[in-house]
Amino acid sequence: MRKKWNALRAKYLLLLGHSSWSMLLRAALAVGLVAPLIGIVISKGMKYRAEEKAALLEEEEQFFTAVDKVYADAQIGQMEMALGLMIELGKRARTRREILKWKITMGRLYFLKIRNGIGNQLVNSHLAEKFFNEAFTYCKTAEERNRVDVLLGELLLKEKKYLFASRHLNRIDRSIMKREELWQVDLWRARCDWALGSYQRALDLANVVANTAENRDLWAEALLQASEWMLEVSKSKRLQDILSKTKLSPVKPDEVKLEAEKNFRLLIANTDPFSEYNGRARLGLIKILILNGKLNEAYDVANTILTELAKDKFKLACLELLADAEEVQHHEKKLLEILEYGHSHFFNYRGINPLTRRYYRKLKELGQYAKAFEVAVGVVKKAADTVLIRQILEDFHPGHGAFFDKLDWGDRQKRYYERTRYLLDMVSEGEQREFQELRELAGFLRSAIPIAAKRYDEADEKIGQFL
Repeated sequence: MRKKWNALRAKYLLLLGHSSWSMLLRAALAVGLVAPLIGIVISKGMKYRAEEKAALLEEEEQFFTAVDKVYADAQIGQMEMALGLMIELGKRARTRREILKWKITMGRLYFLKIRNGIGNQLVNSHLAEKFFNEAFTYCKTAEERNRVDVLLGELLLKEKKYLFASRHLNRIDRSIMKREELWQVDLWRARCDWALGSYQRALDLANVVANTAENRDLWAEALLQASEWMLEVSKSKRLQDILSKTKLSPVKPDEVKLEAEKNFRLLIANTDPFSEYNGRARLGLIKILILNGKLNEAYDVANTILTELAKDKFKLACLELLADAEEVQHHEKKLLEILEYGHSHFFNYRGINPLTRRYYRKLKELGQYAKAFEVAVGVVKKAADTVLIRQILEDFHPGHGAFFDKLDWGDRQKRYYERTRYLLDMVSEGEQREFQELRELAGFLRSAIPIAAKRYDEADEKIGQFL
């Protein structure tokens, strides 16, 4: 007992050294008051630690607020500034929670760039995956791991890496998630299952979400997805056979198609006419009506899209469906009218206009080369559809028979030649990024066409430039 007392006494004397606390401790030891004194020291230490912890939590909250503000700025278009600020904030991240928050938000910023089509998508995908995967190292709780798994699952699904997305979405702890979060996760799981060939499970999951989701958007998204899959099943003998084996009963395509039609009509009646859900539901209904041979009704639905403030992509899609239907029926005049309408009314569509491609090729097929050339002029000037421009350049090639050999010599041929030369110069000398892979082909054709036109001096000059 005496040895323990001496050891304790020596320990506290060593800790306190020669300070005023040393004198106090010596006095306390002398009168037997060391226990109360040690209690005071411990109490003060605990108070200091509590104050230090509170200060750290306050600093963390300030850091989290700053990070959230930067992400909010990125959402309204200030992406590059947001990335710069996040890099600076990353240098200040010290605690585990701060580093975790920073890693997750960096991943979300690059995911946002993917969604908004900003920058190189491969680089964005790589960096988003990198930051989300690194975030796992700093996860301590099930809630934190769930958050990263959900984000990474959604990203990988968007990148069509279905197997990896499924692994993350299937391993979350469902017991600690809100119902609305689970509905969204289950819909993503269904899409992974469908892509991986688990068709029945995908349909079951989507239908469960559609039948239980209280969120209006999730209900519409799930019902629409299930209905589009049902339409696909009704047209595919392979899918029907697979599902028949899974269900141990034959799948009846007409019944599946009828169920999909009911769902599409339900969505059209119960969603915003200008929403994504409503537009896709109308397209689904048009497909079913065409399959059922009800072309007039399909036109009626298509007109509701074409005459309302629907998105251009839906208008183009419904025109494509009508064009397909008329082509199957060999209604050449009606087909040409649809293609011409789609080309002229949506020529300035931001993306690639599939109807312009079809219109150009149909005009060539029908031997309407002058009109095809006019379409080609507009396509090259727009400089958006590089696939079609390459086709057009190959059609300029003397001897291929698309343009040069089909037009009469004389003034008409001269006008054609001048405009062809202008277009080829536009591609071979243009600064547009879209022309980068086409310049060599355009340069070769620019030197070949003068030979065909028997303008040999110009040919010599162009061949010299090309070489």
